[in-house]
Amino acid sequence: MWINEKIFYHETFLSDYELEYLDKIIEENSDVVSELLSDPELGGYKTFPVSDPIMDSIGNRIFKFLKDQNIPFVDFYPREEIQFIGPGSGQSVHIDGNGSGQDVEHGIVVYISGPEAYSGGEIFYPDYDVEIKPARGSIAIHAGNIKHGVKEVGGGNRYVIVAFTNNQYHSDLASALK
Repeated sequence: MWINEKIFYHETFLSDYELEYLDKIIEENSDVVSELLSDPELGGYKTFPVSDPIMDSIGNRIFKFLKDQNIPFVDFYPREEIQFIGPGSGQSVHIDGNGSGQDVEHGIVVYISGPEAYSGGEIFYPDYDVEIKPARGSIAIHAGNIKHGVKEVGGGNRYVIVAFTNNQYHSDLASALK
């Protein structure tokens, strides 16, 4: 459902199987998560790589979902990592990509953990007075040029998968095609 012309939110994107599988990956990486959470040098969000067919499958589903929703893009960039924010951290207000909004057409966030798993952690769009506490398995898509952030997580960990689209070929790809 479109919240407005720049923000889309849908609650039933990931299947129960995918969520359970991702939970196992997170559990298998609990030592990495603990180590990253304890590092004071790292910023608000942290990531760990996931090289697994489930990430390819979810990336393909995001791609198809964007097409089914008639969301225009040229390039699609799924990330093979799980991003997380732990207690006491959030994400300051920012614009995706290089900060100009010109290199990212859409930011896409798929929520592994739901509101019962952590306190705080809402995604918010200050220029639109929109705040979402996403459901487990949901997807949020926003235009790459709008300001957004993540409120501080009070307890628990907020796990997500992130992807981006672009409406322009990167110069290296365009050069290769000439």
